[in-house]
Amino acid sequence: MASAENEARMITLNPDNHLLMTFFSFLNHLPSYNVKEKIIIAIDTAVEYDQTNFHIDGHIMSPLFALASAAKMFITLKKETNPNHEFFILPLKGTKAVLFDDFNNNCDILDELMKDDYFSYRAGDKFDLDDLFVNIATTNEFWNLGCKTPNEMPPPFILRLVFLYNRSHTIPKIDKTVGVIQKLIDSPHFFMDVLVTHNPVSHENNCEKIFKVLQNIDSKGFSYFFNIGRDYNDLTKSILKLIGHPLQRPLQSSFYHSL
Repeated sequence: MASAENEARMITLNPDNHLLMTFFSFLNHLPSYNVKEKIIIAIDTAVEYDQTNFHIDGHIMSPLFALASAAKMFITLKKETNPNHEFFILPLKGTKAVLFDDFNNNCDILDELMKDDYFSYRAGDKFDLDDLFVNIATTNEFWNLGCKTPNEMPPPFILRLVFLYNRSHTIPKIDKTVGVIQKLIDSPHFFMDVLVTHNPVSHENNCEKIFKVLQNIDSKGFSYFFNIGRDYNDLTKSILKLIGHPLQRPLQSSFYHSL
């Protein structure tokens, strides 16, 4: 079901829109270099009051356990493609993200998230993305890319945010008119991919509104977006589609057209 929803999202693009997006990509995309990725994996640790679980082979799996295990698989495969990639695990709490510190490869946090006794935050009425984006935009890494080496080809690295969101009611909020946020989103050195796990879409939740907000963050057209419900097989398939280097993969719309 979720897989069909993803395909439906892509094939609703008419041919003219697809051609325009491909042309936009040609004009604005960096050359296809295999440079190091500095990857922030933002993983949702909050629990909603009516949260449903994943089911696989007769076993029940909490969304946090499923996302953490998928993140571990992503990191393992990315390191196999390039051991120089750097990672930072960024837990999302009830209303905002933990502040980003440094790319210290703190991947051991994922093991903590997968424990039964891990303390999960209660999801708030809103989730503030502004602090997260301002935090990333003011890091030394982004400053070095944006100010010191804006025209260097290839760039020494790219910044990437893999956003794993697990909510069906809390609509994320972001103010793209804030200067540093807009600069980050528009940067050719920054990429954001989104994966949303959620309860079945219904009029009793805000899944569609959540999808719309997260899909509209990317203004360059290079983001990959997946909503996968509670199907663990769809979760792993979607994670595998994020393994490709953002400078070398096709647009998501092209990816689906080529299948």
